[in-house]
Amino acid sequence: MSCRIQDNGQFERRQAKHGLRKGLRPALFAVALWALVGSASGLQRSTLQYTWGSFAFAFDSDQQRQEISARADYAPQNSTPFDVDVDRATGRCFLSFPSVLPGALVSLATVKDKHQRDSPQLAPYPDWSWHDGQRSCDGMTSVFRIYIDKCRRLWVIDCGVVDVGNTFQHKCPPQLLVFDLRTDELIARHRFNVPAKDNETTFMLNVIAEQKGGFCSDDAFAYIADTGAFAMYVFSLRSQRSWRIESETFLPESNAERIEVNGSTLMLQDGVLGLALNDRDDYLYYHSFSSFQEGRVLKAVLQEEALFADGNNSAAEEFSYIGRRQSQSAGEALAMNSVMFFHQMATESMFCWDTSTEYTSDNHHVVEHDSTLLKFVTSVKSISQGYPEEIWAIDNNGQRIFAGEFEPNQPRTVNIVRGSVSDWSSKCKGEWYSWIFEFCNSFWW
Repeated sequence: MSCRIQDNGQFERRQAKHGLRKGLRPALFAVALWALVGSASGLQRSTLQYTWGSFAFAFDSDQQRQEISARADYAPQNSTPFDVDVDRATGRCFLSFPSVLPGALVSLATVKDKHQRDSPQLAPYPDWSWHDGQRSCDGMTSVFRIYIDKCRRLWVIDCGVVDVGNTFQHKCPPQLLVFDLRTDELIARHRFNVPAKDNETTFMLNVIAEQKGGFCSDDAFAYIADTGAFAMYVFSLRSQRSWRIESETFLPESNAERIEVNGSTLMLQDGVLGLALNDRDDYLYYHSFSSFQEGRVLKAVLQEEALFADGNNSAAEEFSYIGRRQSQSAGEALAMNSVMFFHQMATESMFCWDTSTEYTSDNHHVVEHDSTLLKFVTSVKSISQGYPEEIWAIDNNGQRIFAGEFEPNQPRTVNIVRGSVSDWSSKCKGEWYSWIFEFCNSFWW
């Protein structure tokens, strides 16, 4: 997400070019939803996994602690996590920390004690040497989101933009890093060749990846959302090449720029952000943050570099909207049973949708509501490397930052919630289906 409001003239020109209609933002049905789930706070189908009031990072030695703590550009209290993922083989929980506020030096970390719920200490990943990105572009600069695939590869998208909540400086070129979690070694680094027209707007905020075939190999692809430039990139691990894709469905909607979150108002013109796929379905699902629409495209189409040569999109008709939500959404995840889980900002709720049905509000079912823990959910993850499959979601209270209501160094609460896919799916598939899915998956894994 970006707190940056793009030049109105430029945005109007984009609207005219792509024929976006103008109009008032449709009314939300939050009152009806709250009547359905109840107005009282409290998780019903989920567990509060972690909660932080402040963040403390571990050091390798007292000398290192003194040296880093003395730096003017180090203020751990301003760290704001945006994403979470889990390596099921070891239980390690990873958090991304983009440079949203001044002093967020560490961009990626792991939870040191996975059994400690309240404010567990964090360890910079893979080590402190990678987290000097604001002075050197050889490490990490500003990581918004990450993704762990079934082959235990950690995909890291580093947008290179620092002080996002204030000056919005392009400090380093955007890059994709891939780590082997078995050894914690870097196995690939790709710096994106951004076209000149995107130099001031590029803002790569999300990544999702898939392994083709049943065995782990370099035949893998990553899909990257450039939220600021309204584009998507595809990266082939085998060829070490990337290609850029434009589509009208990556654009924001003018009637969705105003985002209401827990009493805060955000005015954003953010393009494609949410990405969701699984190993069994043929489609990549996606949506813009400043939009009520959900889109999808065949993964096989995205993998054909020739279709997008020279900045053209020869497969434009393959990118389509499939329906609308009631509110804006950041993160979404597609479970192995083809049920999608997503958060809607204005409702403070998590929803499920069975992808075999139409994408309509009648088929969007509340699975969890909490006005304290589910206000500003920036990421929803399907943790599917193992059994049982779970959904994890992170709420970082970031709405106050992007609404201009938050001052640096002020305390705030960050929460991570997790739930069972089989349990949450029952709201979309029925209790009988969830039992069968649980039984069959116990043999699948």
